[in-house]
Amino acid sequence: MVKGPAGHLGLVTIRMHPEEPDWILVMARRWSCWARDSDNQYCADDLFLTQDFGRTWRNLTEESQGRILSFVDFDWGWNKKMPGRSGLPTYTKETILAAVYEAREDVEKHFRSTGPTSGGWDKFVDFVHSNDFFKTHFTKSVPCGNQFEIMDGKLFLAVADQCDQSTKGKPGGVKLKISEDYGKTFTDACFPEPLTERGYSVVHVHNSSVFVNVDYSENVQGTHFGSMYVSDSNFTLFSLSMRRTARSSGSAVDFSSIQKHTRTGNFEDGEMRLRSKITFNNGGRWEYLKAPGVDSEKKPISCRLEDGCSLHLHGPTSWEGMSDLPGFAFVYSHTSTPGIVMSTGNVGQYLYENKEVNTYLSRDGAQTWEEVAKGPHIYEFGDQGGVIIMAKHHLQGSTPVIKYSLDEGLTWGNVSTGEEIKVYNIRVEPDNVGKKFIVEGGVSELFGLLEQATLVTLDFSTGYEHYTHCTEADYETWSPSEQHCLLGLNYTMWRQKRTSVCWNGPDYKRPEPSAAPCNCQPDDYACDFGMEFDQATAKCQVINGFRRDMCPLVNNGYYTYSKSNQRIVPGDMCRNPADIGKYRSTPPRSRHAFFSSLGTVVASCLLVLVILFGAVLFMAYRGYLPEGVLEQVPPLLRFRYQNLRGNFQSLTDDFGLGDEDEREMR
Repeated sequence: MVKGPAGHLGLVTIRMHPEEPDWILVMARRWSCWARDSDNQYCADDLFLTQDFGRTWRNLTEESQGRILSFVDFDWGWNKKMPGRSGLPTYTKETILAAVYEAREDVEKHFRSTGPTSGGWDKFVDFVHSNDFFKTHFTKSVPCGNQFEIMDGKLFLAVADQCDQSTKGKPGGVKLKISEDYGKTFTDACFPEPLTERGYSVVHVHNSSVFVNVDYSENVQGTHFGSMYVSDSNFTLFSLSMRRTARSSGSAVDFSSIQKHTRTGNFEDGEMRLRSKITFNNGGRWEYLKAPGVDSEKKPISCRLEDGCSLHLHGPTSWEGMSDLPGFAFVYSHTSTPGIVMSTGNVGQYLYENKEVNTYLSRDGAQTWEEVAKGPHIYEFGDQGGVIIMAKHHLQGSTPVIKYSLDEGLTWGNVSTGEEIKVYNIRVEPDNVGKKFIVEGGVSELFGLLEQATLVTLDFSTGYEHYTHCTEADYETWSPSEQHCLLGLNYTMWRQKRTSVCWNGPDYKRPEPSAAPCNCQPDDYACDFGMEFDQATAKCQVINGFRRDMCPLVNNGYYTYSKSNQRIVPGDMCRNPADIGKYRSTPPRSRHAFFSSLGTVVASCLLVLVILFGAVLFMAYRGYLPEGVLEQVPPLLRFRYQNLRGNFQSLTDDFGLGDEDEREMR
């Protein structure tokens, strides 16, 4: 058996195959890096492959026969949507995309070039692909390709700026390239700021646009703020959407997508305080959130927008514990529950004012909000919104109950957990259609010196048999916009009436929203590339320092501006638009070749992390982790790992899963 792939549990990256459930790729730090008697000068990363769900492993670095010294990034190249589509690369199920070091000489150059100004981006790393698990010669697709991410069928590629010979790129800088055909061709991403990009976070991808948060070298170290940009429909010209957006030292950004082009974000107000805003037109205009009129105890709330008071909501950086924020749940919605949104936050001048945190709910797509509980809570939806559960946040101490609502937060009941537990998270199956929940928590032992991991299961399909399935009379129509027109369409959607306590059921198919076209209004426009909205004049003004020659597409005449410096919001379908910026011809795309400007992507997807974490736990439970892995875990963590393995058996019992069911799930 291969002595890997997990050289150290903290340095493991996993990718499940999109179509073959038993195929898994794992990148891990080489074992010799951890050996005390090792004289290995370089700590490289190896790529491992299993095609039998972890029973056996192959080291693809070794199988490359010396052609690859170390892997830097990787993913599967195959996608379920590829068969039958023309114009795509000739990838197979065995295709692997990767960023690699090809020779030891490159690594030596890498270590000589690293330093405080390099930022970790290396011109000696290349973006490659192999169709046979690197057994034979692979294809070098893009020189200097350092990192990449595939999201919603688009490939975002990062290449060290040092490769840009035409502009004499400086060490440490990076540029962004985007491909809509899985790496066959690329377009340059143009950003309007005259600064050197150090990294990107792709925070949201849609058919018509992509949101990217850019980290600049001019930022003061430790402040963790970036600028949010939104692309046009060609994913080429990125317009400034929000300045000084909060981001963690990792890849988390305070930006949350709720529904049709509705987003929330947090920005720094110039006094190192975070404030929340919301956009209903895909980042074209942002506004403050109106606070609820009363609190959860029906006491009036005095908070007016004209007085500088509004509702502020926690974002993903809060969950990571950024700055003085200890780790609260953030804005959460799901496609199966249109209109329902929950978050922790507070009313006031800024986020976490006086360290106040309460829990809020909206059932109209974040237009209006209600306070549903004092203090921070963890929450989850089931039965397509028919049941909502929440529990007191673990930072507030232990709780003996889990709260639930069957009327979208109008009233709440309690379910006993059997003992006092600290709640860390609540999970339901990915589609949010089930009525079974898993509560992850801990029980204090030895007078609070130790904590035993525990899982509590809640099953609302039993004990509530007197609740019937909803009928047509239990639903109502609503519009996700006060003006009824959202990005050029008058949407009418269906939701369950709040007074109807019934089950939607897993087979319920919500009717498709009806959409009638609207004439173009001010909210259908956004500032064009190189412009930003000026609150004083209510017009789009040129960004300070912007030059049109900063983007070849604009400089070479492929794109022309309107007199108003505006463009239609990407994805907007309004009728009779006024004078807007437009392309004169199709933007050119680069094929596999040396690229003059490429970029860096750091993208995070919480759902993917949850799935991968679950896969690791399942492999541990089934005994498929390679030998030596458990010995790498510190004793205290090993103690909790073994207990969690026991809880896994309880979980399968609670859900009625046996060995046959587990094999089917795989």
